Amino acid sequence: MDFENVRHCKGIKLFVAATNVRTGFPKIFRRQEMTADMVMASCCLPFIYQAVEIDGEAYWDGGYMGNPALYPLVNDCQSQDIVIVQINPIFREEIPARLRIFSTRINEITFNASLIEEVRAIAILKELIKIGHLEDQQFRDALFHRSTPMPSSNPWASPASSTRNGNFLSICMISAIGIPPSGLTNTMMTWENAPPWTMNPSTLPWKEDNLC
Repeated sequence: MDFENVRHCKGIKLFVAATNVRTGFPKIFRRQEMTADMVMASCCLPFIYQAVEIDGEAYWDGGYMGNPALYPLVNDCQSQDIVIVQINPIFREEIPARLRIFSTRINEITFNASLIEEVRAIAILKELIKIGHLEDQQFRDALFHRSTPMPSSNPWASPASSTRNGNFLSICMISAIGIPPSGLTNTMMTWENAPPWTMNPSTLPWKEDNLC
């Protein structure tokens, strides 16, 4: 990838999240500073790779604190609509019964936790805006659209661990069981039809390691 071109491409906004190993806070890298190290940091799984060091700080996969990080899309973009393409399901009907599937489900829950917290926080802000308690122009409404794959006949056919498998036959298998575009469902996530989450607004998880 030509990162020089990426940094100078002013027609797009790019946000890449990583987790600061020392502070535990998310770090958002932006288009104008983007490097290969920043991209590698965003997908650095600690049980497989060494932490990626950038400017003296060590970083792991951004999914631990933002999967994806939503607040840059709310704070730094003009569009009211945010589309989330969710690849890790939140809900599973089946209870895992084998060790490998335990690991898959733990990964799904772990990497969805930050998404749930951010949606919960934004939902509370939406409600405060709706009832008129937030009148400052810096707060604006946001509409969430979520794309999730339809359930397959084998819900564990492509576990989260497949992201670490570069075997050609495995890639062909995943391709063969892939969901066509017509098999995607779009769900509008608003405060009215969101799950009944509750959260103390004073603990909004919108922090970066350089803002705390």
